[in-house]
Amino acid sequence: MVRFILILITAMTTSFTFASGCSQWGNETVTEPVSFEKSAVSLSRKKLTLNVGDTKRLKLKNLSDGAEVKWTSSDKEIVRVSKKGKVRALSPGKAKITARTNGEKYVCTVTVKKASEQDISNMTLVMTIDGKEIPVKWENNDSVNALKSLATSELKISMSKYGGFEQVGRIGTSITKNDRDITTTPGDIVLYSGNQMVIFYGENTWDYTMLGHIEGYTEAELEKLLGNKDVTVSLTLK
Repeated sequence: MVRFILILITAMTTSFTFASGCSQWGNETVTEPVSFEKSAVSLSRKKLTLNVGDTKRLKLKNLSDGAEVKWTSSDKEIVRVSKKGKVRALSPGKAKITARTNGEKYVCTVTVKKASEQDISNMTLVMTIDGKEIPVKWENNDSVNALKSLATSELKISMSKYGGFEQVGRIGTSITKNDRDITTTPGDIVLYSGNQMVIFYGENTWDYTMLGHIEGYTEAELEKLLGNKDVTVSLTLK
């Protein structure tokens, strides 16, 4: 009888041990290993549609800290990309933006569409001189709107020094003009004869259509920017 009771107690103790959980064996706790898989690197967008003048930031997701990324465009006439992945649409067409890192490449196909007239009127005209963006307060007139239409595909103007007070260059076509007798001041941007842009670092009096004025530059700074050599002006939209 005593032997039977001992056998019964042993069986009940064993059953209790197994019922208490597979992670325990008697007084010993067994810890199961947990694995964490690293997420794969990927581009935020594989396809992108923009209007001319639009910008969009692309990003590489799950990129390790400190990893270097090189961004390139297959066609810089259609779309450009900055060192930080900011894409700017310049003219209608298709191009590929590629991000390269750690021996791998990630591609986004960008389709650029022509902006509507309404879209264009709501965009800002951006001027660069030899690649440097220059702050300009533009006039609200038909001539500036016509320049915006030309700038949907990035308008480049080769300028030449003239008279010791201005840079002048042909815009490639004739646009709307509304000439009046104007005495310019340094920083003024005008339309001359309907087909030429003039940027002043000095003064002159003539019949012009006012386009805008460069802001934040002193007369001495304007002369340094414009008075030493011929420059290239680029007009785009954003």
